[in-house]
Amino acid sequence: MYNGEISMPSVPEEKPAVVARRASVSRPALGHGVETMRRALHERGVRAGDRVVLSGDNTIEFYAALLSLIASDVSIVVLDEEQLTRMPDPRAEVRAQHAVLPGDRARRTPGSVALRDLWDYGAGEVRAADVGGAAELPDPGTVAWRRREDGLILRSSGTTGEPHAVVKSGGSFLDNCLRTAERVRYRPDDVLLPLLPMTHQYGLSVALLAWMTGTGLVVVPPAHLSEALRLGKRHRATVVDAPPRTYRAVLNLAARNPGLLEDLSSVRLWCVGGGPLDGRLAERFHHATGHRLLDGYGSTELGNVAHALPEAPGLVRALTGVDLKVVDAAGAEVPAGRVGELLVRSPDQYRGQLGEDGRTVPVERGWQNTGDIASVAPDGHLTVLGRRSALSRSGFTVYPAEVQRRLAEAGVVTACAVVGDTERGERLVTVVADPGRRSHAHWRREISAHLASYEAPDHVFVVDELPQNAFGKVDLARVEAFAEAATAQRLGTATVRAERFRADARLADTLAALSRTADHVQGERDRFVEVLTQITDRKAAEVEIDGFVATLRGAAAEYALHQPPTVPGSWVFMPSNMVLYSYALYLLVPACFTTRISFRPSSRIREVTLRLHELLAPVHGLDITAFTGTQGAYTDSIRGNPGTVVFTGRYENAEELRVALGSEQLLLFFGQGVNPFIITGRADIPRAAADGVRIRMLNSGQDCLAPDIYFVHRPVAEEFREQLSRHVGALAFGPAADPTRDYGSIQDPAVLQQVTRYLIANRHRIRHGGAVDVAESHVLPTVLAWDASEPLDVSEQFAPVFNLVVYDDESTLRRVLDTLPFTERAFGASVYGADDDLVDFLRERHMVSVDETLIEIENGNKPFGGRGVRAGYAALRGQRHPQPLLISKAVAEYWSRLCPGARAGGRPVAAAAK
Repeated sequence: MYNGEISMPSVPEEKPAVVARRASVSRPALGHGVETMRRALHERGVRAGDRVVLSGDNTIEFYAALLSLIASDVSIVVLDEEQLTRMPDPRAEVRAQHAVLPGDRARRTPGSVALRDLWDYGAGEVRAADVGGAAELPDPGTVAWRRREDGLILRSSGTTGEPHAVVKSGGSFLDNCLRTAERVRYRPDDVLLPLLPMTHQYGLSVALLAWMTGTGLVVVPPAHLSEALRLGKRHRATVVDAPPRTYRAVLNLAARNPGLLEDLSSVRLWCVGGGPLDGRLAERFHHATGHRLLDGYGSTELGNVAHALPEAPGLVRALTGVDLKVVDAAGAEVPAGRVGELLVRSPDQYRGQLGEDGRTVPVERGWQNTGDIASVAPDGHLTVLGRRSALSRSGFTVYPAEVQRRLAEAGVVTACAVVGDTERGERLVTVVADPGRRSHAHWRREISAHLASYEAPDHVFVVDELPQNAFGKVDLARVEAFAEAATAQRLGTATVRAERFRADARLADTLAALSRTADHVQGERDRFVEVLTQITDRKAAEVEIDGFVATLRGAAAEYALHQPPTVPGSWVFMPSNMVLYSYALYLLVPACFTTRISFRPSSRIREVTLRLHELLAPVHGLDITAFTGTQGAYTDSIRGNPGTVVFTGRYENAEELRVALGSEQLLLFFGQGVNPFIITGRADIPRAAADGVRIRMLNSGQDCLAPDIYFVHRPVAEEFREQLSRHVGALAFGPAADPTRDYGSIQDPAVLQQVTRYLIANRHRIRHGGAVDVAESHVLPTVLAWDASEPLDVSEQFAPVFNLVVYDDESTLRRVLDTLPFTERAFGASVYGADDDLVDFLRERHMVSVDETLIEIENGNKPFGGRGVRAGYAALRGQRHPQPLLISKAVAEYWSRLCPGARAGGRPVAAAAK
């Protein structure tokens, strides 16, 4: 037991012990509530020594339930929402007799009780008359739970592999909290504001520290950051705890609301943990607040290990009674200041892991290898770089974690991994998070500027965002699997392959089928061009085939990055254009994680779609079937069957389908957008004009990526219009299959009628073109002029129509883009000559290309689209979530909510983090 002294003066009884969004509870009232819940649990059969699952968001009910379970002297298994959703029966999974869960889940889990049923705090106070007896909280020094060897069970991170259940004694957890309190030096009038889930090691320790030290506690779900900060201001929070990503979010909020940090002037300590703190973030925070972040380090297995000293924020030292040691690959201790593997010896370490039979599998006491790379300076300062991994280059030992830290300090968000190659040896791979999707060549140049030559990565890959686990930490297991698959794709070799792909026979067979299909289409390119030119021009057909092949080649890396669970079925309403590319996006790649797939071709291109399927099905041999009945009959066939439904088409039709479907399906709607093409006064006008024509004329103006409106800054408007008209005037019209022609006929008679009416209604705006040959279904490329001050017609024209809108300044442009037609249809945007502020503004809703078209950043293995509800959404139980869509990512994010216990590749999905 911890023998240090923590002297905390008595706390006034009227002081709130815990405050939440709609309640404020004093310490006596909290004591009454805890006792009420303890008695209620006893009446339901909970006895000392039982095992009880506890899950819930940061609420007063959860906090009181935690304390009542401690008072009941039971073994408490704490699960976060993601872990809970992946367990069909959480009690059976951990061999528990009881469960205390959120309301909806409690009703679906036998032997469970809902948190609110245990304690409905109403307006926020529990009346003493409702309970009777003492109103004291359990005494943390004498509570029997201290002696419970399996008092607390938490899920480990799973950051680099499968998570496991960590068993800790009640006493070891409480003693570790006391060591932390001694270091942080809490005051009796402190109010703690943890921006962390209380279902994880870090957040749980802060919550129990409030109970043990008598400080105030603010509890708000960490996802509600703005609300948490408002409560922190109202209740004058003094100590904030959060992971690095939350501090980044705080700084972003403060940039939009300069008074935010002044409102939190009561905070004296800003503590950070749950992931490495990079120097750039630390300096940004200090510059914005005048405060230093107090870094800490710990793990689920060992608890809190080290923490910065409040009087010396730059000095992170081991807690009292905890020993640190850094060793080399051979296990020999290295001199102070040298980098190596971090070992920790702590009296608060875990007792073992939970076995399948529910018993504890003990671990040896003593030095524990953390799996992290670190250094300990002569003054005891601990610097943790990241997870263990190393390779030898030119006589130097290169630690990816050290490379990653240095790049982070230079402002480059990366994850680094070592990839094994049986032919070429180990290779260093850097994965860069860049929502702007700049090329790997750009990032290789940027990275090389900050590293020594022997540290430069062999490969650089760019993703929109790094995968994260439930704790907000980078999921290195998925990063490494992605790096292996992406490296294999780039090298075109089988000598690099993720282990999980070899272990999953069905996945391996599907990936082989996709590779075989890509080779076939590439080899029979002329045959597929012949089929596609029945509905599109030859240039668009070539682009589509390239996209089809690249998407299939990238399927393994896409799967590795998102690792979606297996879905029993998928129903796809195919689009009326880009049908071969859609066959890859909606049918072939999802076959990696979907048991059965059916599709219904669009009636307008039914014959071409079925012909492509006839050519491809014998090659891939996957369970993909065509449905040739009516749309109504197809919808009827979906009802009652669990799976994903992919709909491409009009928003109104998607809404009808959303209402018609039940709660068993995940609906993914792929819509369209305005796709504004913006030319600022700093743009390269010739380049912008050439690009503007190229993307608008893709598939003769009948592609959903094409911009409906071109916004041009007034000082360069005339130059851009002249350049655009010159390019448009040089375009050649002819048969779709003719490779010398630039564009062809409008395929859909309804579209021809629509664009004809549009041009007639706006004939006074025509500056170039304007002619329509009905017999040839030929719309001459047409340029129209508008002013941003007048009402704009943003209707989508699947034809070679260029709407130029002249704006006077950026504020006018932003005001127009903030109006409903643009926000609802926020999909993609292209901007030329923009500064970072305008790009960031656009990126809030759109997928943005900078000084290039959407064609250049479009990637079939990455999420696509924007956040407009008409541009696309995922719908779960009727609730829409507008967002860029990629089926594998959407399934990984949402399917487990529909199907608790869903598994990736037939195995449990990694779900937790330290």
